[in-house]
Amino acid sequence: MTSTPRHRVRLGWEDRNLGERPDLAPASDGSGGATFTGHCPRCSGAFSASYALAVPGEATKGLFSRKPRDKSPLDVMCECGVNHAGRPDTESKVGCGAWWTVPQP
Repeated sequence: MTSTPRHRVRLGWEDRNLGERPDLAPASDGSGGATFTGHCPRCSGAFSASYALAVPGEATKGLFSRKPRDKSPLDVMCECGVNHAGRPDTESKVGCGAWWTVPQP
């Protein structure tokens, strides 16, 4: 049995790159996108975020016109929902400011 990490809500906001984290890769959502569900490795806040991986209109437009999907890594940013102290007003994501890179599903 694994325990749920305790959310570090008093941790201040910081734009911090946590590097590559293949252990935190999102799962395919079955419709051309990906969903990350888990805990931020910095503040331990739980969140779920969806990412569009396909651009509308670029999948198939005929029998042989399918373009290969860009398999570039995704940047996942903490969206734990806590307005950590020091978060800039210009920051659109509500979280601790941590982000990490993961492979696409």
